[in-house]
Amino acid sequence: MLDEPTNNLDPITEDGTHDGLLEGGGEYARLYSTQAQWYDR
Repeated sequence: MLDEPTNNLDPITEDGTHDGLLEGGGEYARLYSTQAQWYDR
């Protein structure tokens, strides 16, 4: 059992729509493009 809230372990660092997060070029965009490369082949 965890002694602290899980948001302290994995906090939300970005917020917005899918398109907005991709345009922002942050961590969400990096992770999305890393995953998407396997579907573009």
